Amino acid sequence: MSQDPETYALRTGGGRSAGLIALAFVGLVGLVVGLGWFGETSEMSPLAAVGSPAATPGAVADGSPAVDLAGSPIPAGARWPDPVVGSIAVYDPQPGAEIPASVRLGVSGRVLTYRPSEVVVRLRVPGRRDIVRRLETGPDGSYSGWLAIADPRPAAEAAIDVHDGASTLAPSRPLGTINFRIGAPGSVTIDQPVEPFAEITTRDLVVEGSAAAEVGTVVVRLEARGNRVIERIKVATTDPTGPDGRRRYRAVFELPALHPNGTMIIEVVPGDGVPDPDQDRLRIAVVIGPLAP
Repeated sequence: MSQDPETYALRTGGGRSAGLIALAFVGLVGLVVGLGWFGETSEMSPLAAVGSPAATPGAVADGSPAVDLAGSPIPAGARWPDPVVGSIAVYDPQPGAEIPASVRLGVSGRVLTYRPSEVVVRLRVPGRRDIVRRLETGPDGSYSGWLAIADPRPAAEAAIDVHDGASTLAPSRPLGTINFRIGAPGSVTIDQPVEPFAEITTRDLVVEGSAAAEVGTVVVRLEARGNRVIERIKVATTDPTGPDGRRRYRAVFELPALHPNGTMIIEVVPGDGVPDPDQDRLRIAVVIGPLAP
């Protein structure tokens, strides 16, 4: 049966168009299903949580990121919010906690109600002289620093008052007061350098500290960037001395010739240098500055 060429072309063209339309429809359905599947997956992805207050535990009510003692953002999943005392969020020390006695005490937190330019922190221990230090605050109201402790004995009661550094309010009205306890020292302490990020301007780095009576040796490591170990020294501790019955240790590192040389890490581990969960492992940063004339 013969067909008009024009009519045949229209019919076959129409068939092709219908096929293309059907194919496009199937592709569209597949795309929608695929997008739906990927959408469900992305909701479970951490990337989808960026900017979502409900999924970012490292943010406070105003959406600003929380920072730790070193000023680094607290990662998602970390315990947050930290305890709020008065008008500050407390990072360190935690209220009610018992911290080991040491020659230094880290303090950090964040003023939540407004942004003072600086705060004054005051350590109060009954029967001892108060220790006071002024700390600058960051753009988000956070502060962090260290208090040098002249008398690091245990204490059943201790408190830190945080004041607005520019305020004329009486000392009895701090922004917040953190109550805690000072326990016995850990198995090892670092007494020198006294403060973290202390600038070293000599050719040698001297590390001194104490150890519990049962610790006969300690391992002191000096690390450069990337946790690269520059030197490892194993030293014997002295015989127990003093009323606390603690031992002493001393290690001396000859620093690389390059000065300044950035930040390095001192690590002290009791025993043979292999830390386990029942041992203290102390790390402190120092800055290798230019040599003093």
